[in-house]
This record gives sequence, structure tokens and C-alpha cells, in this order.
Amino acid sequence: MNKKKKSLSFRFFKVEGVKIERLLIIIFSICFALLILAQVLMTFPNARMFLTQEEKVEGVFLEKSDALYDKGVVVIELINHERIDAAWVLVNGQKKVNFTGKQVSISVKDTDLIEVDGTKVDGIIKVRIASCSTNIDLLIDNSVLDIDGNIGVLARARLK
Repeated sequence: MNKKKKSLSFRFFKVEGVKIERLLIIIFSICFALLILAQVLMTFPNARMFLTQEEKVEGVFLEKSDALYDKGVVVIELINHERIDAAWVLVNGQKKVNFTGKQVSISVKDTDLIEVDGTKVDGIIKVRIASCSTNIDLLIDNSVLDIDGNIGVLARARLK
């Protein structure tokens, strides 16, 4: 009356003498180790740029988008020179245009800070805002700014 228990064994669950459970454990261990490695690499900024595409859009401000904001035009004039290639007009600290002529025009958005960089120029530069578009309120009079080897703040643009 000894009955032998029959065990189910399927030949397709064995791969050349290796049980499928052992193969699944090895695959799981490799995937888990790769997951941990990817998470550790995400903490390093230099490696993160290869693992994700979100770095490209991260930190992009909406105010940098030109399509969302109105623009105005400001014309800046040199008073005591005809041309100074070393002097630059800065908008929010970024170089926009240098004085290749007596007058230069720049486009500005709301709250842009307009400055003139004369750090590479010997002597005094006299500049003023000659004109601006009708949608800009610069909150300054027609005064002349003297720049003596430094960066001078000309105006802050306010759009109406």
C-alpha cells in the first residue's frame, strides 16, 4: 500500500540541467543590481544627463520665452563719440550690441535692465536714450549718463 507521490516535472522548465527558478533568481538579481546602479548614477549630474531627457527643460524660465511677452525698441545714442566698438549695451547683464555707430537700437521686454559696459574703454562715455517705442515707459527724463570705465545703469524698461 505504499503509494509513491508523483511529482510533476515538465521538461520545458529545465534548461540544460538548470532549474527555471535558479535562472529567474539570477535574472532578478541582475535587474535589481542594474536598478540600484541607475539610481546611484542619477545622483551625479554628469551621469544624469545620459540617463534622462528632463535636464534639457529643467530650469528654463517662462520669462525667457520671447513668444509670451511683448517687446519694445529702445534707441541709445552716444553723445561724445561717433563710434566705440569696445563699449557694449547690456540687457539684464547680457551683451546685446556694441556701439558700431552713433546710435544703436535694442529690443527689450518688461522689467529688462538696460546698462552700458564701458570697462574696456579709456575715457568717459556719454550716452542717453534717444527714443523708444510707444509701448515703453522708461521712467527717466532725457538725461545723459557718464560712464568712466565702469558699467552704468541706463534705465529699466516698463511696458505699458
